[in-house]
Amino acid sequence: MLSALRNLFGGEEPHFSLAWEPSTQPLPLIDLARGAVGALKFGDPPEAAQFFGRPDEARPTESSLTLVYLTRGFELEFELGRFVELHTCIGPGPSVPEFEGLQFCRPRLSNGGELTPAMNPAALQAALGEPTYGEVEDEEEPLLTYEVGNLAHEFWFNAEGALSKWSFMENEPA
Repeated sequence: MLSALRNLFGGEEPHFSLAWEPSTQPLPLIDLARGAVGALKFGDPPEAAQFFGRPDEARPTESSLTLVYLTRGFELEFELGRFVELHTCIGPGPSVPEFEGLQFCRPRLSNGGELTPAMNPAALQAALGEPTYGEVEDEEEPLLTYEVGNLAHEFWFNAEGALSKWSFMENEPA
């Protein structure tokens, strides 16, 4: 019946992920060496993300899909049917999207670390060394990018120097 009404009035079928069971579980452990967020590894199809539960929104395009879990502080990006990027919202900042019900998360890493707003550019550079790319001079939103093999990390900071967003992704081949 709903399908017939959508056809009659013009509307798209809801994305399959919106039928998944809801979940309030926090972001699972992130395995930096394997390129995985819980059981979801880079390269996996969107169906492999079902254990995250129903997203707040699904934003499909012709070649990509964003599964939005901003009420839990993160988003999953898929391109051409493959998981390619995790975005996490850690604290307030210009790069953090506006979203009703936005909650910040604390990504837990396989090396025992946890990302929090207490992380600042100087502490990050002391821990990881010089970034592959850096825009620390950007007073509004410093960004440091680290590339490690086929993986990359983007660390976004707010004007006060607190970590606001972290993205973990497959590094695009040169």
